[in-house]
Amino acid sequence: AFYWSIGDYQAAEPIFLEAKIAFGNLFGKENINYVWALNDLATIYREMGRYKTSERLYLEAKSICDKKNDRENRAYGFILENLAALYYKMEQYEVAEPLYLEAKSIRKKVLGIEHPDYAWSLSDLGLLYWKTGRNKEAEPLFLEALSIREKIIGKRHPEYVTSLLNLAYLYYEMKRPGPASLFFQEANDINKNLLSQSCSYLSERELSVYKKTFSMSLAFYFSFAKNYPAFSSACYDNALFYKGFLLMSVSQIQKLALTDLLRCIFQLPAIIFFLIYFFLF
Repeated sequence: AFYWSIGDYQAAEPIFLEAKIAFGNLFGKENINYVWALNDLATIYREMGRYKTSERLYLEAKSICDKKNDRENRAYGFILENLAALYYKMEQYEVAEPLYLEAKSIRKKVLGIEHPDYAWSLSDLGLLYWKTGRNKEAEPLFLEALSIREKIIGKRHPEYVTSLLNLAYLYYEMKRPGPASLFFQEANDINKNLLSQSCSYLSERELSVYKKTFSMSLAFYFSFAKNYPAFSSACYDNALFYKGFLLMSVSQIQKLALTDLLRCIFQLPAIIFFLIYFFLF
């Protein structure tokens, strides 16, 4: 799940595969843990563009719940939501909508309206309406999702950023540059902060992968600035930040590695003395 969150799907896939096999062997293929494993693996394949494999796994997970008549739980809501997201990516919007609506209904009943899962349902359904030209229906869903996420998970969370960007895209398309720019600027500032913080726990390769998750919002900002030149200076600042970030972070990682190496070298005599003392006495 960590690798999935930073966009490193190649690293996540074998771990999810191993988890699926392990849960199947330990608990059987009708257990809820196995259902979760199918869902997670299917989501990785969806993000990798392997839609047929993803669909097969989602439908297997859904079938297990249907067979057990176990539909009013968090796992089933996730399966429906993710299956709908797959059909959304495949541009099968008429298939996706009833799944989104059912997932939203289950989550509202099982988890309540002040829950991150319910906010995801609002957000995803809003995306579907926006994509199909139903902007007026999308707007209240995006606003409600933003409000829930601000209250439940806070303003420094990637899901809150997702809500900000959804509203920025929507208002941009509705030719409302004022609110669009405000939402996008807030999202942009948080993304920079998240990326800067990631230096403390990601490797050089992981940083490079994680940086790509911001490429879509960065491209949108360039497009936004093209139509509204007043934002060109912010666009320039963005370009400088993202171009310089990886070089700066690699340098920081190398300095930390050198510091650790020097610390080990300076501690080596004490370690040797301790080992000699331990074995002699």
